[in-house]
Amino acid sequence: MSPFPLQRAAARTSMISIVALVVLFVIGPTAVRSSGRLQRRILLQDCTPNPKMPTNCTKISRAEVSRVVAPVARVGTDMKLRLLVMVVSYMASSSCGARAGANVDDVLNAYTGDLGHMNFLHNCSYGQVTYSNVTVISTSLPCTTYLDQCDTSDISFAAKASAESQYGRDFMSSYSRYAYVLPEGLESRICGWMGVAELPGTQTWYTPDEEGIFNKGTVLHESLHNFGIYHSRRYEIYNDNSTSMGMGQSCPSAPELRRLGWASPLAQLNSSTFPTRTFKTFTLPATYVTSEGNMIWIQPDWVLPKPYKKNLYLALRMKGGGDRDLLDEFDGKVSVHEVDKDLDNSLEEVTDDPQISMLGTLGPSTPPLDLRVYRLSIRVGALVGNTITVNVCRFDNRSAECK
Repeated sequence: MSPFPLQRAAARTSMISIVALVVLFVIGPTAVRSSGRLQRRILLQDCTPNPKMPTNCTKISRAEVSRVVAPVARVGTDMKLRLLVMVVSYMASSSCGARAGANVDDVLNAYTGDLGHMNFLHNCSYGQVTYSNVTVISTSLPCTTYLDQCDTSDISFAAKASAESQYGRDFMSSYSRYAYVLPEGLESRICGWMGVAELPGTQTWYTPDEEGIFNKGTVLHESLHNFGIYHSRRYEIYNDNSTSMGMGQSCPSAPELRRLGWASPLAQLNSSTFPTRTFKTFTLPATYVTSEGNMIWIQPDWVLPKPYKKNLYLALRMKGGGDRDLLDEFDGKVSVHEVDKDLDNSLEEVTDDPQISMLGTLGPSTPPLDLRVYRLSIRVGALVGNTITVNVCRFDNRSAECK
């Protein structure tokens, strides 16, 4: 399907039209590589400028173009993504100089290699979302000031016009996702971001370096924005390193997996299913092992004053599968996340950031976690293979009430 158009100021329309006309008449050489295998209207950039060099960033982060949350892949669906990656280069013009593009074969290998982006998405989605085809083409554009300033809208508009003039409209419409790799020299330290995505949508943009297109965490992060998934936090935005939706190199967290429809809870605890003062015991499998019953979903509707505001998730994370690069601080431990309950309780009607946040982890050797604000006591037992015992109790006043 066609990508969502990015919203631009009216004053910019004339420039985009000029870019399109130039592209249609000045087309550079184009190379094609294909895998042939299975496989709000605001530009948000988290960038802290350097006072001495205001055009540079001292804090680089992932970013997105946000619209509204769209339907996402659900459990049991078989979603195949047809991806066209346009590796952009610039030809010298009166506005700016030439810039070479990234190596087409290297970009294709980043997707199709044994541990590449295709493999990562397949493992994290439990095989429910795959790439049915990845095609990488080299796209040469005449340089303009806006293109040379990492303008995502101009880059995508010009690149698609160039590709369509070379291969035709049917070729372009045969893809369901479009990615753009910026030219050499436009790395994250220059652009102020490693990756950008429509949220939701069909387009992503990457810098041509190890923080951008060659970073599996960045690519999954931006790809999941296309599915309507927001950032994850730990004290502040991006700091949840247990998930690629923070700054991790691992699969989505439990609340993200459930939101995507890729995994389901082992138990749903609320006032109607969870009696007070008694521990309930569960055996949780690691999230990488199975999509079925790999989390505990808690809706603490018993807290006062009502209405309560946050849901909680408990999930065991271990290294393996898509989580092979999970950080040690999360390996073999139960991750505890909280999320806005209104958005979490109505997955089909989400139109805003559910504020997913990592509260902490619990391991076999850590003390019990008492969350007084939720009237909860949580204890974990020993790891047995790739499972762990979790004991959860709801109390009225003190955790000592739990038996």
